[in-house]
Amino acid sequence: MSKPANIQFTGTESLDEIFTKLPSQYQRSVMLKIFAKAASKFIRDAKKPFNGSLKKTVGTVNGKSDTRPSLWAGLVRKGGNSWPYQRAYWRNFGTLDSRDPSHTFVKSRKSKSSKWRGGITPINAIGSAWEANAAEAARVITQDAAAIANKFLQSKAKRK
Repeated sequence: MSKPANIQFTGTESLDEIFTKLPSQYQRSVMLKIFAKAASKFIRDAKKPFNGSLKKTVGTVNGKSDTRPSLWAGLVRKGGNSWPYQRAYWRNFGTLDSRDPSHTFVKSRKSKSSKWRGGITPINAIGSAWEANAAEAARVITQDAAAIANKFLQSKAKRK
């Protein structure tokens, strides 16, 4: 565990200056809290069309970089068995002849199955949830970031 930061506040300083003076693990945790708050409504709406174990594959995963905090939201693999993730991917983007034409797939259909018809019809739950909640996520990041950071700093100040 690292030593707590010792910062002197004189007047009103910008959040950027405060974050640059804080240790990297504090800055990262604050940014992850802001990103998680911004993604929460998106994740809630994206989970609705999925059922059962497929709901577990819709969520967030923290990025691993210490210098650039990031959060992945949407269909994510959380380790372990990837079978529910694969089923959710098929449900979201479709299979065989019913593939979502607006999604760019990494691999095209194999020649063996190129003539097969049918397949799982795409529901495009992730894309429609993002379109509905992108503005809300941007608003949370721009407006609520200061309140989340202040709450974090207050919790650290109470430890003394």
